[in-house]
Amino acid sequence: MRVLRNGNAPAFQAGHVGSIPITRSIMINCIMFACRNIRDELLAAVLEAGVKFPVLFIPRELHLIPDKLRVYLQDMIDNIENTDYILLPMGMCGNGTVGLMSSTASIVLPKCGDCIDMLLSEEGVKTERSVCSYFLTAGWLGDDNSIDVEYKRTIEKYDAETASMIIEMLYKNYKHFCFIDTGTYDIDAVKEKIKPLTEITKMDVIEVKGRYNILRKMAALEFDSDFVIVPPGETVCEKHFRLTET
Repeated sequence: MRVLRNGNAPAFQAGHVGSIPITRSIMINCIMFACRNIRDELLAAVLEAGVKFPVLFIPRELHLIPDKLRVYLQDMIDNIENTDYILLPMGMCGNGTVGLMSSTASIVLPKCGDCIDMLLSEEGVKTERSVCSYFLTAGWLGDDNSIDVEYKRTIEKYDAETASMIIEMLYKNYKHFCFIDTGTYDIDAVKEKIKPLTEITKMDVIEVKGRYNILRKMAALEFDSDFVIVPPGETVCEKHFRLTET
């Protein structure tokens, strides 16, 4: 796969790749692989940044099985040529990115645990999140493994009492559903999709603002201390995701 930057695309914003500044005179070939769960936010970030490079969305179910995610991404990476940077906006993702390696390109990832950290990110990648919250956006609903579809499957398969018991057990460690309001989707319409689920679980529905600043920086190729850049021939490992305290 030969990846070239579109010559008519707006210039890159000033930023840093490791210790090397990206200036407007540098032409860089990039490709991005991303989870469909953050499609709305990522496309908004790419549009806002005004840059053009290929953004490929991987099968949604892979984020549920880290080992399969790693195999899939490595296969994609192994088939890429003439590319300087492979962008992976997904963090560690349950160790699904740990072990990846490219022999020809640098791999760039945010120093975070998962997509939720990226969507909640403000100025930096470090975020605080409640362990009692079940986080959601429009991107987490509507597919075969989403909670709204799983709810429908459960009530169709079991009698009402058994279905309620199973659903209550699944969410017993959570206090509320927390929608990350990124401004990229109709939050009221999405809330309606889980209304039957909230009636059974008796969980509250709350909202938090999500600026997804890490995605914005990544789309603009502004790689600062919130990112790890793994050079060609080196392997992504857990230590890369440790944030340096300032």
